[in-house]
Amino acid sequence: MNEICCLIKNETTVDDKSFYIIQESESKKEHLIPINQIHTFKNIKPFKKYNFLKEYNPNQNKTYLSIIHPDFKIGHERELNIIGSFEIDEKTYFELESDYEKPLTVRALNWQDNLQKVKCKVVGYKRGRPRLKNIETGNSEWNIGDIIPFTIKEFSQFTDKSDNIIDCVVLEIPNSNETIDIRTQNWQNQKDWSFKNINCKVIGVLGNGLPKLITYDTRHPHFVVGKTYDFIVTGFTDKTSYKGFNYKVINLIDKFNNSFEVLAIPNQENKIKIDETIECKIDNINTRIHLKQVNSKDPFFYEFDEIVEDESLKKKYFLKHLEKDDEYNLKLKSQYEQESGFWVFTYCNYILTKIKYEESIRRNLSEVLKIIDLHTFFENWILTSGILRAIQDDDERKLTKLKVLQIIENNSLEKKAIKAILDFKIPDLYQRQVNDTNFKEIYYLIKYSDFENINEIEFLKFLSSIKSTKNENRYIIKRLIYYINRSLEIYKNSLKQEYFILSQNLKSEQKGEIIKYVNWIYIQIYLSGLADLVVESNILISKFYRFNTLLLINKADSEKLLLNAFYIISNSTKKHNIPVVLKNNNIEITLSQLEDNPNKFIALNLDEEYFKTIIVQKHYNGFKATIGETEGFLPFQNITDINLKQNKQESLEWETNIDITLYCSKFQYFICKQLDKESQNYYSKNLKRDKKLNRGKIIYGIVKNVTTFDSDNIGVFISTEFGDGLIHQNEITYNKYGYYDLNNIFTKGDKIPLYVLGYNNENLVLGFKQLIGTRFENEYYDILNNYDIDITENLTDEEINSDFRIELEKGFIFEQFAFFKDSIDEKIKYIKFAKAFFSNTKNARSYLLNIYIEYFNSIKNLDSLTQDYTIEKYNDFRNFIIKIKDKVQTKTLENFPESKNLLFFIDILHIFNSKDENDLEIVFNLVQKSIQENDILLKAVAKTVLSNNLILTEIDKDNDDSLNEFTLKNLKRIREYINQGVLSVEESIEDKLEKELKEKKVYWQKRINEDEGEKLEFKATFITPIPTNDQNRIIEGLEKQLKKAQSEENISKIKSKIEEVKDLSKNVRGIDKIIIHSALKTICAFANTKGGVLLLGVSDDKKIFGLEQDYKSFKKDKDRDGFGKFFDSMIKDYFGDSFSSTLLEYEFLKFPKGDILIVKVKKSTEEVFLLKNEKGITEESIYVRNLSSSNKLKGVELSKFIKSKYREQIMNNTEIK
Repeated sequence: MNEICCLIKNETTVDDKSFYIIQESESKKEHLIPINQIHTFKNIKPFKKYNFLKEYNPNQNKTYLSIIHPDFKIGHERELNIIGSFEIDEKTYFELESDYEKPLTVRALNWQDNLQKVKCKVVGYKRGRPRLKNIETGNSEWNIGDIIPFTIKEFSQFTDKSDNIIDCVVLEIPNSNETIDIRTQNWQNQKDWSFKNINCKVIGVLGNGLPKLITYDTRHPHFVVGKTYDFIVTGFTDKTSYKGFNYKVINLIDKFNNSFEVLAIPNQENKIKIDETIECKIDNINTRIHLKQVNSKDPFFYEFDEIVEDESLKKKYFLKHLEKDDEYNLKLKSQYEQESGFWVFTYCNYILTKIKYEESIRRNLSEVLKIIDLHTFFENWILTSGILRAIQDDDERKLTKLKVLQIIENNSLEKKAIKAILDFKIPDLYQRQVNDTNFKEIYYLIKYSDFENINEIEFLKFLSSIKSTKNENRYIIKRLIYYINRSLEIYKNSLKQEYFILSQNLKSEQKGEIIKYVNWIYIQIYLSGLADLVVESNILISKFYRFNTLLLINKADSEKLLLNAFYIISNSTKKHNIPVVLKNNNIEITLSQLEDNPNKFIALNLDEEYFKTIIVQKHYNGFKATIGETEGFLPFQNITDINLKQNKQESLEWETNIDITLYCSKFQYFICKQLDKESQNYYSKNLKRDKKLNRGKIIYGIVKNVTTFDSDNIGVFISTEFGDGLIHQNEITYNKYGYYDLNNIFTKGDKIPLYVLGYNNENLVLGFKQLIGTRFENEYYDILNNYDIDITENLTDEEINSDFRIELEKGFIFEQFAFFKDSIDEKIKYIKFAKAFFSNTKNARSYLLNIYIEYFNSIKNLDSLTQDYTIEKYNDFRNFIIKIKDKVQTKTLENFPESKNLLFFIDILHIFNSKDENDLEIVFNLVQKSIQENDILLKAVAKTVLSNNLILTEIDKDNDDSLNEFTLKNLKRIREYINQGVLSVEESIEDKLEKELKEKKVYWQKRINEDEGEKLEFKATFITPIPTNDQNRIIEGLEKQLKKAQSEENISKIKSKIEEVKDLSKNVRGIDKIIIHSALKTICAFANTKGGVLLLGVSDDKKIFGLEQDYKSFKKDKDRDGFGKFFDSMIKDYFGDSFSSTLLEYEFLKFPKGDILIVKVKKSTEEVFLLKNEKGITEESIYVRNLSSSNKLKGVELSKFIKSKYREQIMNNTEIK
């Protein structure tokens, strides 16, 4: 019997019977109770909280709820008016006055005559009515509940109604000759009881006026309440409470061989042995002796050493994490110090996963494998140790077990993927996955591989061989798509959009990265198809078409791709085929299979005063609208009808009159606004009758986010076609999940099944755990079981909200389309469309496009000006330009570095023809800046403006015809540059070489600033030794002394000492061969692994040392030529004639501190041997890269490597169709 608080919710009908839905306030569990069992007393109101009595009937295996009257709480005593009486089976009952719909009743005692009122006690409830006990003692000397000492006359026995012999005590009634027999406890007997009296509790008054008693004495012959005693364990017994809960007790005996029991802690049966002594405190003595264990330890606590018998693992992965002070390390430390068995769950769920993540970021895969093994060992221990029984909630225990099994499976797949990478067995993994596809293993393969070096074509061929995929893979594939998308960030610098750069002028490096980027987009499309992610696939197809325009030369083909991209993104819920072929390891679009323009051409007459449109669907920050077959968009900010703006439904049928603000016949698309309410043509009507969903309906919805609200309540916000809703944390499972857990289970953008519980105002109240027992149960567990695929970063709206991404994609399509337009008016038109979409998504790019629009308008004005030009008129034009310039903020360049040229030209047009000295300084700085950045093309324009303005400052006349002609010529040159693109300005061969050299220096300086790794290594020299760190410190100290030295003698001595220290390393025998071998084994390792770059002339501390010291070591040709010849000869000596020249490229690059040699090594399909050891003696060896070191292979590892190379050769010669 348990008193709980519940909310009376809405009514519902089941089989034509009316019920109330009653929700427990704490657990949120719901019950159906007949209405007549709720309306038992007056003024009961729905949607209000009341206390209920919750009782479990083990015989019927049912739980019953009875509503508790606020004035009739259990245990309360009340005096009630008697309004009548009646007899049943010769027993009299009083009818009592109350606000219950039917009179309450209580049994009358024999001696209670002529009473007007009776005192009653509430002892329980049944079917919504209180059960009362008559405790009226007004005509009696006995008060119910009093504890009174009675004198013992004798100990005796009596026979009960079942003919059982019962031990009893005969008590004397004070002030009377009467006695009464009372049942005794086993310790209250003549032998042990040494007291003359015994305390009894009055529990009623008998019909004859004598008290009804029970023994209620806290005294005991051997024990004292509150003291601790030793007991011996004799066994364990399973029991079931009257509430239906199963529990275990420990059977005990004391030194007198008396039997007792005490509640056992879970798992104690595995920790405590029979005949073991435990301490218990006498908690209370009444009708029985109540014991409580003291000094009991958590039976599920095991020290690390008891689980893992490896001291090195304990030191490395456990002890040091007890010292850290972040949230989960502190939690682990607290649990471990308090000897709580639950430290194991904290360690597995948070600490080990965090360590693994950190090592994976460092690309330390061998360490990740060790952590996975340790994690798997612990999870298996959790399954077998019985610790799951410490989780008392059955549903939580079941889910935890499922999680543990899932983690073990995931760890196994993660380990297989990593081992395939480390053992060069990725082709084997592909082959295994073809036969038995598990996308988790594929996910881990992509995650742990060096993404930049994954051969995307081979990966696509592998995917093409997969015929079908299981439904549960859908969630993993979606996360795999997100992960690939994140990984593609490495190519973002090559994807910046710039109006002034034509696609055919892309650098080869940029073009190669764009090709790789679009190939990966196609792979994402293919994955979306496998998982039947239609909307995701269409967003990616649109993106795929759009980025392919960067690779096309023909503008018509580019426009065709963009028109098709827009059609697909506008029909994102339909499946679309994409005409591509894999040809010569290239993914090519078959343009001939695409329509020139799939968007139906139905011209709208824009002369109409207004248009009638149908609003059909809620969309990101607005609604989709249609005029006939032409589609459009009504943004929220353009809505004047508050009812439409606040509409929660996803699907609509709303008719309204609108104005068209933007229209494009080529794309068959418009953007509109509702007419003002004051307009005589205003009209807005909802044609769809709102229909609320019934409880129990199962629908699908899209996860929006996981949010904390009302301080400690957590929920999952959902978008459905019927409106927005919320799943409260208590409706996920019968275990209360935290924010961290829910974020792992639910990912933004996931489409999931939902159980309708009802409404809260206009918002849906949704359930998830209610799917258990329905046909959606498997999908429910699939979602819960995939909680651990670790996208650790928070996904942004741009990554997962499909409506948001559709709007952005439309914006980019229109922006890109504007790029291909020659007419400035056309450019402005399409940029305005793009700006509208970016504004709707609150994307900062809308600000940039606004500047572009004003800029292109200024170019139109400039074109008009060149037809009727004077210097004075240009000065007026400059005032127009300065307004645009004032709107440009420094953050624009920071957020959109690709806008550099746009802002440059705004400056140029503003400064042109200015005689102001400040402006001359600005244009001079622009020239200097373009020289520093090695932007030869912008430098030419800046120089033109500088020479133009310098000449103007030397001449007083403003409108001299020759000056007008001179400045107009310069202005036209700048205009031609703007019109034709940056590459239209002629540049000399010297300028090109200077530009290329500058770009190389900037690029390689960035590489030098990186850490050495799997594909990058530095060597200060190739031949000569350099001082050690200790020697360098000595040299630095001597150089400081040298600066302070005064006399020639001291200066000479210090210089001599410096040279002496520098020569120390040179005296090591064979040092030159050791240094050469060190560099060449790196080249060997790069060729045998994934390729890489060796930078000679750069020291380990990322400083340019230069090769000049090596040059000086040659007897002749003490320069680059001499070094190059020596380097070539060493390559031949150490690798032989068979070493492919196609694997090696090198070039010198001069920096202020000296020359460096950049050695680029490609990956070899065959094994590459180094033919000499570090002593220069002939010895064949194979080296491979492991992180930032080059390791020599031996024995089994060597055999594995050669086999993997052989398989790789076979795979490279095999075409997967």
